[in-house]
Amino acid sequence: MRNYILLGVIILLLFFASPATAVIELKYEGWEMTVESKVALQYTDNLNFAREEEKRVEKLMTTFSATMDLEYRGRRRGFGLSGVVNRWLDSDNFDVIRKAEDAKVRFRHEFSEYDIVRLSDSFHHSSFPVDFEEEFGRYTAEEDTYTNRFSIIYSRELSEHLNINANYRNTLYWASGGRSKDSMANGVGLDLNYIYSAATSFYMSYGYTARKYEDDGTATTNSISAGLRRYITKRLYFTGRVGYSFISSADGDNSTTVVYSLLVTDEIDERTVGRLSFSRNVRTTWEADVFRNWEVNLNIDRDLMKDLKGSLSGFYGEGEYLLTDIKDNFLGASARLNYIFGKHLRGNLGYRYSHLDSSGEDRGYTTNSVTAGITLIF
Repeated sequence: MRNYILLGVIILLLFFASPATAVIELKYEGWEMTVESKVALQYTDNLNFAREEEKRVEKLMTTFSATMDLEYRGRRRGFGLSGVVNRWLDSDNFDVIRKAEDAKVRFRHEFSEYDIVRLSDSFHHSSFPVDFEEEFGRYTAEEDTYTNRFSIIYSRELSEHLNINANYRNTLYWASGGRSKDSMANGVGLDLNYIYSAATSFYMSYGYTARKYEDDGTATTNSISAGLRRYITKRLYFTGRVGYSFISSADGDNSTTVVYSLLVTDEIDERTVGRLSFSRNVRTTWEADVFRNWEVNLNIDRDLMKDLKGSLSGFYGEGEYLLTDIKDNFLGASARLNYIFGKHLRGNLGYRYSHLDSSGEDRGYTTNSVTAGITLIF
């Protein structure tokens, strides 16, 4: 009972004290820059992702974030630079508990009305999983991971209804702690898209990736798939894909997996949008393993009243690490309410739950977090 009383006090403090947000926007001759800063309070009942309840650490944290986005839009070319820094501090002594950073550079150039080249380079660092998709299939929850992804895409319109995309990708990954292995991946791909009508389009794709692990061999992936997008009504459409993925692991084991995905999006009414997706996939992991899985995602956004918005999301997935024979079941759910008090004042209330059940002895946890606060926009 004492813990529930403490949680109620924390919620009240959050509602009246956090988060505060400041936004600065600048525009000049095609250039646009946005700078945003936030401060908030966050409560979690399992900071260390412990499996046993007696080992879980409850924590109230103060979070700070700073975001910058710079973009140029010209007639034939564009440029973008963005970055965000996040820190989670112990509210008792202000020691840094968690941290995450993201940065991205993007460039687009149109050689003609038929030829476009896009380049992007993105960096991500986090000391814990930041969303459900990252939690599912991440072997160690508490681990500093660093990822840098570079890609170049060439697009060519062959006709009014047919276009082709060729791409090259490079991914660098390194980590401190945990079981992850440093690696570098290089890949190429080809996509063919055919627009049959305003309501229907077809596409085919092929991709090849070679991931070299430090002192642990190379894993290769060949994948081929075909799919379509179909608008049933102006508000309801689906995208489907089916194919094969052929993986040769770093240990030399080969596997073939049928992969598929389905995404359904529906504007149920003028105030409600729903998205439901299902997919089955296989990929090489940062631990030089192969993770075969399926997952379901559900998201619903609704304008409950003129100034009150709500959202619900759910995630469920089952997967298996083929080389270590470890099986995972993951369930995640979240709910959020946002109320617009005025142009510069907003309130929010949210809840997040995640549960990992694993056959691995050192894995598995349950976490709950509650947020409530006030947002000030200047």
